[in-house]
Amino acid sequence: MKLKLISLCKIFPNPKQPRKSLRKIEMLADSIKRIGLIQPITVERQENGKYLIVSGERRYWACKRLKWKTIPAIIDSNSSPYKMLAENIARDDLCLIEKICGSTEILEKEFGKDWKTILGRVHSNYNIGVKERKMESACKSIGMAPGTIYLGLSVLELPTNVKKMILKNLDYFTDGVILKLSRLRDEKKQIQITHTIVEKEFNTAQSMRYIARNSLPNTDRDKYWVSFFELWRKEFSYLKGKFNQILDENRQLPDWTDKNFLTQLKDLNCLSLRVLEHLKKFQKEE
Repeated sequence: MKLKLISLCKIFPNPKQPRKSLRKIEMLADSIKRIGLIQPITVERQENGKYLIVSGERRYWACKRLKWKTIPAIIDSNSSPYKMLAENIARDDLCLIEKICGSTEILEKEFGKDWKTILGRVHSNYNIGVKERKMESACKSIGMAPGTIYLGLSVLELPTNVKKMILKNLDYFTDGVILKLSRLRDEKKQIQITHTIVEKEFNTAQSMRYIARNSLPNTDRDKYWVSFFELWRKEFSYLKGKFNQILDENRQLPDWTDKNFLTQLKDLNCLSLRVLEHLKKFQKEE
């Protein structure tokens, strides 16, 4: 490997780049303008004399935005898809969709149509043989655990328009939110939830609660709320009856030193606060 200044017009992005969205290019360009390019990009020389980007595509586009003529680049003659993906993962530059898409593309090319079966055996630690050991090594080269890739395969089944919206609004979608959203089996709900998260600018905790609540069938959600308010109604009716009984029998206010009575009152107060808290969250997230 060697470092040299290369004309930007001789460099072109890798069409197999795992990153699907070039985010925050303006911020990166401003940073490079102020303090310079700290980390050179890595390229691979092609037979036609041009250079293919191995890592550093965001830096490349930022320098183009600044109208640089040349850019410092490390020429790597031993580049590989594993290295490109691992470099991006190590820099935490990719979201879960990009990581899984990039990983599965490499694994499918390396192991053929049986790649998913082999990956599943590695994840479950079942019937480990030569192919499974090779799969473990491949995942290690990528920089992801086999289990992380296997459990994340559901993101590949997200609707195309949902993936596009997520990639355009990554500030609202952590890997955990994306994974939870992908495990819903209702495409309409996935689309509706994605739009709601973006429109209402939910943070991670709000998104997680919203997805969890919408993952239940409507009948189950209705049953939950009905049972909750029925419990509250019964407790309230019991306490109201207790008050009326005391007033009717003794024609006086209840004994506020009665520990049993105070416990019932405290329980009702706690239950009422729970109902109000649920209502506030429900109203805010709806």
